[in-house]
Parts: sequence; structure tokens; C-alpha cells
Amino acid sequence: MSEERLQQLFDYKEIIELKASFGRLADVKDWVGYRNVFTDDCEFDFGGGVIVTGGQAGTDAIAGMLEGAVSVHRAYMPEIEFVS
Repeated sequence: MSEERLQQLFDYKEIIELKASFGRLADVKDWVGYRNVFTDDCEFDFGGGVIVTGGQAGTDAIAGMLEGAVSVHRAYMPEIEFVS
């Protein structure tokens, strides 16, 4: 197995674990952990032209949406293609 392919497998594993963790963290309302999933310059696209920039701003928006609600996120097998 090539070194590049091995790195892709490691990257794939990290991506699917990150995807699973952000859903779980939202469901248990661990907003500190949820915030740590995102970078300071990320963008949350809520559709309809509503875009929130920044990890903390996005976390605050999600926390507000889920306040008083019960959420259940299910993460299925992602389709990931490495292009570079």
C-alpha cells in the first residue's frame, strides 16, 4: 500500500469520527465540545441565504435552535473522494 493511500485511510477515519462527534455533541448539548469541532473561520449555511461565520457564532445559533428540544443525529457512511 502506498504512503499516500495509507494517509487517505487515516484522513478518512478522522473525518467520519469528526462527523459522528459533532452530531453526538449536539444531541447531548455539550456546547463546549461542539464548539471545539469547528474552526474560527468556518461557515454554517442554514439555507435560505442564512450564513453564520465563526465556530462560536455557529455553536450559539445551533444551541439556540435546540434549546428545549430533543435531537437525534444519525451519521451514516459518508461518500468521501480524495482529489488531492
